[in-house]
Amino acid sequence: MRLLIGFAWLVLLTAAARAQTGVVDRIQIVRVGTWTLGDGDKLVPARVTEMVPAQIGAVFGVEWRAIGRPLDGTATVKVRWTYPEPGMRHPVTRSLRPSDEYDFDVGIGTQTVTYLELHSGYMVIPGKWVLEIGQRGQTLLRQEFKMVPP
Repeated sequence: MRLLIGFAWLVLLTAAARAQTGVVDRIQIVRVGTWTLGDGDKLVPARVTEMVPAQIGAVFGVEWRAIGRPLDGTATVKVRWTYPEPGMRHPVTRSLRPSDEYDFDVGIGTQTVTYLELHSGYMVIPGKWVLEIGQRGQTLLRQEFKMVPP
């Protein structure tokens, strides 16, 4: 019986170790700028810039690579977009929110593009936009964009 209980604990501990997320030590920026959406909504690089046209259809963000461990693993990072004052107004409730934040799973060593598409008029807010990506309470990437009239 003790052998069976010991084996069960070993299986649980192994499963828990596999479920742990990878660690991102740093983020390597590959490209900052704007993109267009091509066939099948494929991202096509447009310009290397921190200036974003304040118009519906603009696509902007950062192409980056997570550097960490394990090399072939995945990690969960926190992505936060902070909007210019006074914030983004919800189109239905009309409430303002200063930022949006979500978890994102990324492969260690793979290139990823984190971007926003201004698909509605309520998203067109001239001013300073900030993208932050972090893990374990540490900001690993902070990129500012300036949205300006086209």
